[in-house]
Amino acid sequence: MLYEVEVSSLLKPAAYKEIYKYLKKNSKLIKEEQTETVVFETPEGDLRLVKNEEQVKLICKVGNVFHEVRPEMEVIADIKDMNELEQIFTALGFKIACKYKKKRVHFRWLGTTISLDNVKGFGLIMEMEKLVDGRLVKKAEEDIREKLSKFLSKFNITVTPVKELNIKYKNYLDNWKKLIKKHYTRI
Repeated sequence: MLYEVEVSSLLKPAAYKEIYKYLKKNSKLIKEEQTETVVFETPEGDLRLVKNEEQVKLICKVGNVFHEVRPEMEVIADIKDMNELEQIFTALGFKIACKYKKKRVHFRWLGTTISLDNVKGFGLIMEMEKLVDGRLVKKAEEDIREKLSKFLSKFNITVTPVKELNIKYKNYLDNWKKLIKKHYTRI
């Protein structure tokens, strides 16, 4: 099983722009995409359907959404199956925790993936992540945390504490039906 090692930080529009320019010049652009996500309530972790322009991914992650290390499994389905998959899970009793839409840009930088996200009603967030074998989790976690801290310090930005990320996400969960109708953050 692979483990996702990920650290996230909230960004302000000026910081997002500055980081985007830096990454565009100093890393490899992997992909730009717009996604729609359905998150189902589960007792431990989350179960998501993520649709982009090409496919649908069924993703299962165990643990808290902003926990730095989580086992991750994913299955790819045809884009036309999104509605049917959502109906299957709701028919099985899974309740929808939230839905969100995001514009996402993925870069490859020094062996890690950096994603810059603009989430409707949530704001701007940067994720630095790596998928690793279970034996490499501890080293990867230390490496990613250090890389993100050093990277953000170039732009005089501090890493957003997990507690603050959880509060913002909880607010989104409580208000997502209104927030998803808002505009993307202006950059």
